[in-house]
Amino acid sequence: HVLPMDISQEQVFERVGKKVVSNALDGFNSTVFAYGQTGSGKTYTLTGGAERYEDRGIIPRALTMIFQEFRERSDMKWTAHVSYMEIYNEQGYDLLDPSHDTKNVTDLPRVKMLEDEHGNFHLKNLSMHRTNSEEEALNLLFLGDTNRAISETAMNQASSRS
Repeated sequence: HVLPMDISQEQVFERVGKKVVSNALDGFNSTVFAYGQTGSGKTYTLTGGAERYEDRGIIPRALTMIFQEFRERSDMKWTAHVSYMEIYNEQGYDLLDPSHDTKNVTDLPRVKMLEDEHGNFHLKNLSMHRTNSEEEALNLLFLGDTNRAISETAMNQASSRS
């Protein structure tokens, strides 16, 4: 999707995120991938703004929808796990790595994508954190955002573009 500049976060979720989350809850692999140059709004679109609740992005809205569906679909048993990976220079890094004691994203364990004999893809070195509530999942999102920001600051200090 290419969306207009003046679109609200709610409209973005309605157009892009809602169907993806619904498909995932129905058992289909689903992905939202934000791509663009630095400063184009990828992070804002995915995670949202910090000042106003209505500015929350696709991920917090998706978490709300997921845990709401868990409550409404009481005929099924659910478990939820959260992972948070950043792709930097074509390499994946785990932003929720439990041993995160670094100032640079490239010091984190590299996440590798592997394909098994059945054509299924797996991410090696990506931690998974079980969550029992929307609040727990949002706390992990905030932790990943914090780790990303700390690493981003270190990367910008070393960047020739800064």
